[in-house]
Amino acid sequence: MAEEWERYAKTVIASMREVLADANEGHHPLLLEVADYWLALGITLGLERPAEAREILGLAEPDDVGRSELVTDAEHFAREALR
Repeated sequence: MAEEWERYAKTVIASMREVLADANEGHHPLLLEVADYWLALGITLGLERPAEAREILGLAEPDDVGRSELVTDAEHFAREALR
């Protein structure tokens, strides 16, 4: 399990690269903790309450192009985290 968690953590860090580059280095651990929380919350919502997850996604990203980019990003994230 440690190896799988490490791969997941590295994928989260890689996906946050641009945010971390712009942030104070001392804030990196908190930013990564927040990203991990929201990712887990979103996955849980998507699995347990998919209709509400779709509705919230529509509020957060109302543009079809933006949602399409998120689909691509999600595919890449899953591929990297689970390889």
